[in-house]
Amino acid sequence: MPNLADIAATSLTPSGVTDPVTGKEFSKEVVTKRTKAIQSGTKAQAKAYYKKALKELGKKQIIIKLLGDDTDDAKKATEFIQSALESTLGMKVEVTNMPFKNRFAREEAGDFDVILDGWSGDYADPNTFLEMFQKTNVNNYGSWENAAYNKAMETSKTTTSSKKRWAELVKAERILLTQQGVTPLYYGNTATLINPKVKNITLKGAGLAYNFKGAYISK
Repeated sequence: MPNLADIAATSLTPSGVTDPVTGKEFSKEVVTKRTKAIQSGTKAQAKAYYKKALKELGKKQIIIKLLGDDTDDAKKATEFIQSALESTLGMKVEVTNMPFKNRFAREEAGDFDVILDGWSGDYADPNTFLEMFQKTNVNNYGSWENAAYNKAMETSKTTTSSKKRWAELVKAERILLTQQGVTPLYYGNTATLINPKVKNITLKGAGLAYNFKGAYISK
């Protein structure tokens, strides 16, 4: 399992990123009944879909290779995913944890089935997360592609209306979540002790405060 300070993800863009005009929280705006339904499925539903997949593929069991870093946190996360899939579905999950340099080389080469990865935002805006899944982005290691998503992202970059830009970014993330271009798992957090005598400390910042962990599937 991730650290106790971590938070289960319901979106790609973590909490704390707000609309500079309205003050609305982006991560709450992108959540819909459809995205909730996808993320809150029961074990019975998972088993039914898995059984259907086996039938369509003509297989008795599916074997996937899960790749992750060799850090303690990554190992705990991949072990948890492996245990959940194998115990619930009977799926075979082969886990490989390796140093970041080696894992990243495999990721760049597209040499993986499923990979546990993360991203820390460079600035406090949804675009720092969403642009990674555009067709031409060098960080789109899973080679995920969706025409409607790309169109929404391009519009967000060219419109002169702040309201329309935000709406297009919301639309893009909703598409990403429903189409599962990435599976959000949790937001990484850090517990901090602060002396009550110290005032006016701001902990939010584009970086460690906006840390996302998720799984990509190779196309």
